Amino acid sequence: MYKRQIQPGATVALTATVQAPERPGRYILAWDMLREYIGRGWFSQMGVPPAHVAVVVGGVPSPGVKPPPSERPAALSSIMAQPGPPGRRALWGVALELWRERPLLGIGPDVFRHIYGPRLGLTLFDSRVHTNNLYLELLTGAGVLGLGAFLALIGCCLWTGWRALNDDRPPSTVHRPPSIVLLGALLGIVAFLAHGMLDVFLAFTPTYALLWSLIGIVAGLTAGAGERSGRQAT
Repeated sequence: MYKRQIQPGATVALTATVQAPERPGRYILAWDMLREYIGRGWFSQMGVPPAHVAVVVGGVPSPGVKPPPSERPAALSSIMAQPGPPGRRALWGVALELWRERPLLGIGPDVFRHIYGPRLGLTLFDSRVHTNNLYLELLTGAGVLGLGAFLALIGCCLWTGWRALNDDRPPSTVHRPPSIVLLGALLGIVAFLAHGMLDVFLAFTPTYALLWSLIGIVAGLTAGAGERSGRQAT
């Protein structure tokens, strides 16, 4: 594995071992690079065409292997080639257009990424691309009702947590939740909401699980405080 840092525009020479197909014939060997750590994906899915090398596999086919097909291979330009992802303005425009068609309930959750391509006139597109906006994703997928339900849940959670932090009743009459923990959970939710202006995190398990965990922490701390306060009052 090549691990040395490469500067923009630089070139390197690599030695690779490629396993040949079992059937002799003419093939196209496509070379592509994978971005593993930040924004994972093949370079060909980000608008960078792969390199193509024509190879000939000779020899005698192994016993039981079918002969190669007689059809001609696909054009080089169509092998592992996808255009780069559209800009946010284009995606947001398509999202609003789809929402106007079904404003109340939307087109269905997680549908946008499968149909935005034809709306932009693309025959090849990356089906992993979302609207790049949490609120437009909810509005397009679940309509006004879905977005309203999400915002109502978040709003109630933030309001309840804020009231618990600013409770000025004497400590002897109310059990306050840990301020640092509650404040940290509230700030985490606010950070998620701000991040949602430029991305969609409800489609990825690690991020949406963290959001619901923060909401659960706020709900658990504030509910426990209210229950104990009621018991002391009686």
